[in-house]
Amino acid sequence: MNKPMILVVEDDKAVRKLITTTIETQDYQSDNYGDTLDWWKTYDLPKAPGSAGGYMPLEGFVGNIITVSKKAALNAVVMDKICRLIDDVICYTYEDDGIPKYFRGAAYDALRWGVGVEESLRFQNVDYAFEGKTYTFDYININSNELNYESGGRGKYYRDSYPGAWDWGCWFSTTGDGVVQGTSAEITPVTRKVIEHNLITANMPMRVQIGAALNLNPERIKDITARTWAFEYKYIYGQPTGYAGDAAAQYENGFLPDWKSNWGGLELMSAARTQFEEFGLI
Repeated sequence: MNKPMILVVEDDKAVRKLITTTIETQDYQSDNYGDTLDWWKTYDLPKAPGSAGGYMPLEGFVGNIITVSKKAALNAVVMDKICRLIDDVICYTYEDDGIPKYFRGAAYDALRWGVGVEESLRFQNVDYAFEGKTYTFDYININSNELNYESGGRGKYYRDSYPGAWDWGCWFSTTGDGVVQGTSAEITPVTRKVIEHNLITANMPMRVQIGAALNLNPERIKDITARTWAFEYKYIYGQPTGYAGDAAAQYENGFLPDWKSNWGGLELMSAARTQFEEFGLI
């Protein structure tokens, strides 16, 4: 009689091996992965019928701007050290003859991942073909209880529970560094499935949130926002708004002129334009 296959899901490699061996001695089939790799799908981006939408959540433009104090900026020695640190940990993606590549500064691997700090900790290369391009990732085993693939010794570079990158290196971390994490010494089908989903998501259309870079008058923003919400609530529920005429007239002849002139809307828009021009965005 053909007995059913039993899928074994267990993080501890030794325990998983013991379970699968026991199962197989009873003539059951076991599979660490089975067909479960195909259970997980990356959803298409939702969009309204007939719209051109379907975008990833807005990415903060402000994350690409590094600010320092005026005191630091006027100190040549301090600024030289700051610039050298940024150069050492900078990370970005570029293409070389159509092949996507990742650049990580000299200190990034050491500070973020501990590579070069712990002698036994090294990256493994893993290539993955996606939409006609071959991406090369660096695979790293984040499980300190696993045997290191190169040295054969157990690593001491990560926490035994909740393994991850060094906490003190997270301030400059990025998900676009070309590093893939796993919990085994070898590159498994699960690792490749993670890469697939990551690439699908990374190639979805996205709009940059440039508004996050604005630095406008906070009191003016607070005041005009409160006034706008108050009008909208009354306008939608048909309550007196303080403006004369029908709904259209209340908006066109009452609220809009107040928003632009009396509440400082045009002033805020002018300040936003100036800042965007300084950033080179418009």
